[in-house]
Amino acid sequence: MLWNSKTQSSAAQVLDLGADDVVPVDCDSEEVALRLKRLLAVQRRSTQMRETLQRGLRAAVRDPLTGLYNRRIALPHLARRARQSRQTSRPFAVMLADIDHFKTVNDCHGHQAGDVVLAETANRLNACLQPQDLLARVGGEEFLIVSENAGIDQAQRLAQTLREKVNGTPFAVCGQPDPVSVTISIGVVVVPTLGGPEPDTEDGEVRAFIEMADRALYRAKDRGRNRVSLITAAA
Repeated sequence: MLWNSKTQSSAAQVLDLGADDVVPVDCDSEEVALRLKRLLAVQRRSTQMRETLQRGLRAAVRDPLTGLYNRRIALPHLARRARQSRQTSRPFAVMLADIDHFKTVNDCHGHQAGDVVLAETANRLNACLQPQDLLARVGGEEFLIVSENAGIDQAQRLAQTLREKVNGTPFAVCGQPDPVSVTISIGVVVVPTLGGPEPDTEDGEVRAFIEMADRALYRAKDRGRNRVSLITAAA
């Protein structure tokens, strides 16, 4: 804004409203250039600070390798889904998917190959899910899926689709002469509906869902891996 003695009060008001600077009408070009240079430097610093903050927030809730949410987002999401189930009487499914013999992938092909397998597994799983579903990395080679409005039949079909999506095509790894074949096992818990009062602690309810899915996963592992094991939670 250009100002002179008659418009000085207006200049003060403009600064109060958030303007970065005002320029006198008799200001020479060199001073204008210096002021612009200063303002641009301030803008760059502000942009850098904003980007740093955004990266920090992303790092707090996202897995850096796969880009998926981590436990910090996944567990509160599962608690919210349980609350919604009480309000809508709609079922949902909780799944734990684990890459079979993942240590062998690292040992035989190297950790870089293991990282490629993890990232591509996340992509393949995510491609099978709806936007309202949640996919998170909750362990080294373990993924949590929360599927909304999923009864027993729908959850069974989705879990088999997820398994086949990962198992169906070997993973191409740069520098490896042959693609890497990988399978996954999935434990599924279907919660038909949730009624009654809210639980004493949401954390306890979330832990119960995770523990049930973990039991189903271990049952799939015990039965030979590369399979889906499903249980139904008590309403």
